Amino acid sequence: MNKDRILEKIPNRDVVFEENRGFQPGMLVRARDDQEITLEFLSKYSESAQTERVFRKEVERFLLWSRLTNRPYRSILKDDLESYISFCRTVEQSHPDLVGPSVSKFNKQGELNPKWRPFKENLSDKGISFACTVLQTFFAFMCDAGYLNGNAWKMLSARTKRPTPSVATQDRKLLTLAQSLPEETVKLLLQEIDDFRFGGPVERRHASRSSFLIRFLLGTGARREETALAKMGDIFELRPGQHVWSVVGKGNKQGWVALGPKLIERFDSYKRSLGFNATVPAPGDFPLFGHIHEQVNL
Repeated sequence: MNKDRILEKIPNRDVVFEENRGFQPGMLVRARDDQEITLEFLSKYSESAQTERVFRKEVERFLLWSRLTNRPYRSILKDDLESYISFCRTVEQSHPDLVGPSVSKFNKQGELNPKWRPFKENLSDKGISFACTVLQTFFAFMCDAGYLNGNAWKMLSARTKRPTPSVATQDRKLLTLAQSLPEETVKLLLQEIDDFRFGGPVERRHASRSSFLIRFLLGTGARREETALAKMGDIFELRPGQHVWSVVGKGNKQGWVALGPKLIERFDSYKRSLGFNATVPAPGDFPLFGHIHEQVNL
């Protein structure tokens, strides 16, 4: 399957799309139109399958909307972005044919699944916040590449772009949150968990899961409910080398917790123990910490 053809298959409802085409002087990439600049942006994240998949969903939705409304990227203004946010909030009512249950995007032959839809439901405040963040990053890329002259997302208020307040934190050092235990005790606990790596498949999976789980709790300060509800797709690479965990915390506030490289190494090892890798990525809605016996059957 050629992933570069995915965007070509987005339904455009036969809208005449008056897109600016052609290579422009001063551009730093060879993108002739909106689809090609979108693919250039996604290629930045090709080494991280999960990040690329999450970002692709957001930019594909935006490209679809731009075609439905005949708004090529170079014509986008502040008011257009407000219209897009409204579109995402009300897509079930305004375009029910774009909404459907979660199904595999492609069939075994690599063809687009006719039952697949770009939206599962109207976007929540959390979904709006994430979509705006990705798209602002996308527009910044187009500006840097010389495809756009300015980033219209910067014209929107913070409340418009992030209906739920951001509570992102700087990377927290391991052990500093374990204030109720002496540092040596925590180190001993981690060592014992890491040594529990022998035995059959169940033991090895359990060891990898426990090693990541304990470090995740120590490094993020996650509450029990937050941990139980966490999904694989909640951890992603926001920028090259910068991973975050998207979480709804106290007061129903959504934000990001930065994750250090050592924790991400444990996360990658944990995913491999479940059978997920670069060629078989973990589904975004797969539980971050599912039942160990369910994991064995993957």
